[in-house]
Amino acid sequence: MGKMKVCSVLLLGVLVAGCASWEDPDFWYKTARHEPVQYEAQGFLSFSDEGRTGYSDEKVDDLTYKVSVRGSRVTALERTIDMAMLRAARLGRELGHEAFVIQDSESSILCWAASQAQPKWSSTPITTLTVRYGTPETAVGIGDVFLVDQVEEAVVAKLSSTDVTDQTMRADFTRNWLDCNG
Repeated sequence: MGKMKVCSVLLLGVLVAGCASWEDPDFWYKTARHEPVQYEAQGFLSFSDEGRTGYSDEKVDDLTYKVSVRGSRVTALERTIDMAMLRAARLGRELGHEAFVIQDSESSILCWAASQAQPKWSSTPITTLTVRYGTPETAVGIGDVFLVDQVEEAVVAKLSSTDVTDQTMRADFTRNWLDCNG
């Protein structure tokens, strides 16, 4: 009977410790695999625990597109903005345009949980840009003009110089988690 009491006390201790860490972002960070978002198109299906990450674009009219980037839980919102700018530049090049203006932009953290009683354990950064393509001359007066070549060069340099380590992923995860649960 002594062993049963010890096991019961240990089990109770584990349960209490688990409940105590329920509100701790570090607890949620440790519960899943983490992969930083890569510059790649969103797949139709994804079997990772991060869901569908990457970029997508949607044609609005001949010169206007919506470009979206969905990051993973360990992706900084700023990185999704950079990746959306990179996709806008590369899409412009694919379409044969020299420049674009941003007509609208939205960046946010998508928060969700399994139930209302739980902390929001998933916090996914998303950025959407509505861009209009053309030449530098046709874009004057509409907004800030972004040259496709310059944007691509600057963003590629910035993204390649950013070191993604466990420490930076943990910091980005915590910032996203606190944005949802803070």
